Amino acid sequence: MPFSTKKITTIYDLAQIAEVSPSTVSAILNGTWQKRRISEETVKRVLALVDTHGFSINRQASGLRKRKSDMIGMLIPEHQNNFFGSMANRFTKLARERNWCPIVVSTLRDTETELATVKTLISYKIDYLVVTGATDPDAISSICKANRLKQINVDLPGHNAPSVVSNNYTGAYDLTKHLIQKAKQIQHKAAVKPEIVFFGGNKADFATTERLKGFYASLKDSTESELTHKEIICGYDAISAFEAIASLHQANHALPASLLINSASVLEGVLKYLGQLPTEVLEKCVLGSYDWEPYQQFFKQPISMVRQDTDAILDEVFRIIDEEDFSDLRVTEIPPELLLV
Repeated sequence: MPFSTKKITTIYDLAQIAEVSPSTVSAILNGTWQKRRISEETVKRVLALVDTHGFSINRQASGLRKRKSDMIGMLIPEHQNNFFGSMANRFTKLARERNWCPIVVSTLRDTETELATVKTLISYKIDYLVVTGATDPDAISSICKANRLKQINVDLPGHNAPSVVSNNYTGAYDLTKHLIQKAKQIQHKAAVKPEIVFFGGNKADFATTERLKGFYASLKDSTESELTHKEIICGYDAISAFEAIASLHQANHALPASLLINSASVLEGVLKYLGQLPTEVLEKCVLGSYDWEPYQQFFKQPISMVRQDTDAILDEVFRIIDEEDFSDLRVTEIPPELLLV
């Protein structure tokens, strides 16, 4: 039959025009039509009507009826960071595979913004919340528990919800060991300070704390190294990192033998400063980054990196969701990948 020009506002209007039942329309729109053994011809006809009339589901109303919205939320600190961007992409893919509507919101590492965003997402009746890199995951858990919203922490763990993180200790231990070995090869060169520096991050967060533990444990086990060590904890901001590395270089009139750079955003600030220096100065400093940056190959100096396995992390998150395994509050650690040069 020819498509009607009647305005469609509900699935009942759509069902009437398509000459099918409202339950058939509902099954097609929520992706369960195959279980209902609805023909592909009917599915194509209804979806064509949806496109023609610009019909969209009122998910809030649907959620109230079903007590399930088929929406899943994710908080991330920022979009431009490659780690969190990759996390958001994998999250979106896995949610879509389950016919869910994914909502990804950046909170810019601000606690008040995190809490306000969670409350907004709850008002839309989301079914699950994945909290990535939150400044205070336990405060978020309190809100989620009060509203019976199931939550999983990623990257930074909490005490009141399941958590999935990268194995920061092992990654930092292995990267530090490699940097020490590489630095030994250049210690004889002039204008280099025999020092390895842990650079960037925030001691208040779990990731930095675990990486520092791995850093110091590796130093302790590397008995043959003559390097001294230092930590410069300057946050995750690229501008602060630029200023801190400039100050370190100018104070010593040389770069340290090695830098372990804590996060891609810190790496951005460091590289912006180091890019101004002559190649002969750069080649006396061994660089390592705890975070993968795909464009590092274009920098003057090779950089060893720890790439966190975002696919495995999100696969574990969705396993917990699929199995409704929220009673186990343990922290699951996923091994990272070392990309050494």
